[in-house]
Amino acid sequence: MRQYYIVHNGQELGPYTLEELSARGVTPQTMIRVEGMSDACPAQALDELRPLFGYQAPGPNPYAGAPAYGTSYGYGSYMQPQNRPKMPPDNLVWSILCVLLFFPLGIIPLVYSIQVSTHYDRGNYAEAESASRKSLQWARGLAIAAAVCIGISIAVFVAIAIAATSAISAAL
Repeated sequence: MRQYYIVHNGQELGPYTLEELSARGVTPQTMIRVEGMSDACPAQALDELRPLFGYQAPGPNPYAGAPAYGTSYGYGSYMQPQNRPKMPPDNLVWSILCVLLFFPLGIIPLVYSIQVSTHYDRGNYAEAESASRKSLQWARGLAIAAAVCIGISIAVFVAIAIAATSAISAAL
């Protein structure tokens, strides 16, 4: 068992055990010398005395083993753990095209595309799959709407062209 000495006005008092120090009302600033140490130090500097002052022993670090910034939970892009399913497609290219063609509505598939990787990195594989399906559905829906709009535009153009040529030929 370690022996502790209280240093007060250059004089050492003690030796004391840990329990005796607690009974003597040691403060964090009280100078303590431990048997085997040459110099005294404040009591708060000694880990074994910190519980006397209401300090809790440091627990496990919640960030220990956390991935470095920019990496995906400690796995490089070249390696996937064995128990993780393959990431579903995010359909980001189609979503960006939808934003360019149908600006207000094109944002919806873009949001779903971004959610795919977010859910996957957090381990929410079902939500990632759902976001992938929704982004693809919205992109397909907007592509069909674009095709219909282009078809209607062509039909109107052809109708105007036919009407114009028939009006010109009737006038001649």
